[in-house]
This record gives sequence, structure tokens and C-alpha cells, in this order.
Amino acid sequence: MSLSASAVMTLIMLFGTGFIKYLPVPILTSIVISALLGAIEFDLIKRLFKLDKKELLIFFGAFFGVLVFGTVYGVMTGVILSFISVIVRTADPKRSFLGVISGHEGFHSLERNTYAVPLKRAVIYRFSGNLYFANINTFTSEIESAITPDTECVVVDSGAICNIDITAADRIASLKSQLEKQGIKLYFASHIGTLNDRFRQLGLGYLVEEGFCRMTIPSALLSAGILPPYETASVPKNSTASRKRLEFEWAFGSMTDDELEKYTQELLSRVNGPDDANSQLQKIIGAGELWKGISEQDQEELLSHISIHLKELADKLNIDEAQVEEAIEMRKLLLAHDLESKDPELFRLVKEHSRRIENELKEKDPKLYESLLKHRRNALNSLRQKRPEYNKLIETMYGKEI
Repeated sequence: MSLSASAVMTLIMLFGTGFIKYLPVPILTSIVISALLGAIEFDLIKRLFKLDKKELLIFFGAFFGVLVFGTVYGVMTGVILSFISVIVRTADPKRSFLGVISGHEGFHSLERNTYAVPLKRAVIYRFSGNLYFANINTFTSEIESAITPDTECVVVDSGAICNIDITAADRIASLKSQLEKQGIKLYFASHIGTLNDRFRQLGLGYLVEEGFCRMTIPSALLSAGILPPYETASVPKNSTASRKRLEFEWAFGSMTDDELEKYTQELLSRVNGPDDANSQLQKIIGAGELWKGISEQDQEELLSHISIHLKELADKLNIDEAQVEEAIEMRKLLLAHDLESKDPELFRLVKEHSRRIENELKEKDPKLYESLLKHRRNALNSLRQKRPEYNKLIETMYGKEI
């Protein structure tokens, strides 16, 4: 197609330009404008406006560069802005400190997971980008700030680090030396083998030779004398106040609240009138097919969201709010019973998280909080009489005051 277009254009340039001089200037102008309009990607502008404002700025930079300076300089403007954007992103990559979640394998971001807690004696740090002069200061300063008096080793999850430059190599050597003076070992783990080659090229071969580069994080911890089951550090009560759920949280991050609310609305939309109200109520809160694949921690969180819509659900089913709240509390007790028997530590974390959610609701909407608290008291009093075997669990979950 390109060859054909080139041949046709050559013929026009050689034999057809004589006819063009007879065309009126407005016609020629309209041809040029039509060609330019076809070249402007209006759909791309709309997509970038919705999805990525930074890319939109680069688009307009190239666009106005072409208009003001010409095609070549405009394209160069776009290329330069793109390079600047890449440098800015790589200079500030995603990174996080990792911990463990009781009952779950692997290591999880402390920032993104409510139930993740740091290890005692170890700092695990994930850096998601290549190390070079623009970001090595961030890398070293964050590790240094995370050191505590009981830290014995630092493990860098370097799975996303594919390359380093000589400036980063020098700073890593300096950091290792500084940590060793404090009796702290520095490990790199989970990276690809070519990073070991790069270490050797830049004078860090001793990291590989002396066993400070490991295939996995557990093997690095084992080398430092930290064995599973890992002892976890105590976390201040307010340190996880800004973090939310487990699987929802892992999938949606800062959008977790919105996604949980959407899922709650989807569950409520399944209600199709007051017919067979009890059956529908159990489908909505009974963790049946509608809840498939949702962890127990997330189920507990969804039940809290459903409680906020207590009146709406009761009206749809044409039943009393007390009946709905009693069913919700019964489901919470069943979940709590399973969690407490399987993993007491995770049960404790879930309970603390539930209290934080209620405190947030109390601050945002005191009237709604008092209404929910009233319904809960009534529901739990009823359950104490109907299911006395759960009295001790109710006291564990809510205390003696409720």
C-alpha cells in the first residue's frame, strides 16, 4: 500500500501539478483543512482526558509544537516530553514495605493490606523499578528510615529490578557498609539472574558470592536466622486506619470503598419484591452463590456495608428492620466463629478493623451510627435468647456493654 501511494504521488507531482494552479484558493484551503482534521485524533483526546491527564499534556505539547514550529520540531517536542515523563515515573516508582498476613502465604504490602503486619527483626522492602542516579536516594533513605533497634536484616524484594547504574551500585555498597556497622545484613531476593551479572560488572559481586543475593525472600530470611512461623511486630492501633480490606483491597487499592459499595448495591438489586422474603434475605447475606470467591474477611466487611442499607433492604423485602439486622448479626457470628477457630490472630485483626470502621461511621454520620447501634443491641439480645451458645462470642466481639 505504501509503495502504491508513493508511486501515485510521484505521478501527480510530475504530471498533475499543472492542473492544481487552476483551483481556487478556497478549494485548496479546504483540502488542507480537511487533511489536518483527519490527522487530529479527537477520540484519543477524549480517552486521554478520561484516563491519563499527563499523557494528554504531552499530546497537546506535540500538537501546538507542530502548529507553532512545524512538523519536525513538533514531533521532537512530543518525543522530549515523553522522555521527561518516563524519567519522572522511573525516578519515583511504586514501592512498599512488606509483611505477612496470618493464614495467607507470601508477603504483602503493609500499605495496601489491612491485615498485613511487619516482621520482628526484619525489614522487607519492595522496589518496583530499575535503580539509577535519579531514584537511588529514595531507595536508600526509605530503608534507613525503616530501621528499628531490633532490626537484624533488610531484605529487598528486587523482583522488579532488572538493572542498576554505577551510581546506584556505589550507593548500595555504601548502604551495606553502613548497615553492617549496625549489625544489620542487607539481602536482595527474588530478582532475575541477569541482575547478579550486573552486580558483578559494577563491583558488587561479593553480594552474590557471600550469599546476600537469594532466589526467594524466605531463603534470605533463613540465611539471616529468621525462621517461620515468623514473629510479627506489634502495630499501633491507628497505623492501619487508612487501610481497608483483603482481596477487594488487593484488587482495587484506594477504590476499595467504592467497589464494596457497588457490590453491595449489586446484592441489593437482586431483591425482586417481598415474595419469599426470608429466602431472598438469606441469599443476600447468607454467603451463598452470590458471595462466591469472597474471603471471610471481605464477607464481614460486606455485611457492614449491608447494615448501612438496613432500611432500604427491609423496605424492599417488606419485613421489619429488626429481622434483617438479626440475620446480619447471625451471619457475622458464624463468620467470627469460623475465624476464631481457624486463626485467632486473624480474628483479632478483623475485630479491630470492624471497630475502626464503626468509629469512622460514628464520626461521619452519628445519627446513622446510633440507629444501627440500637438495631444491633436488639438483634443481639434476641440472639442471646435463641442461640445461647454464642453468648461468649458476642461478648468477645462487642464487649459487655452491648
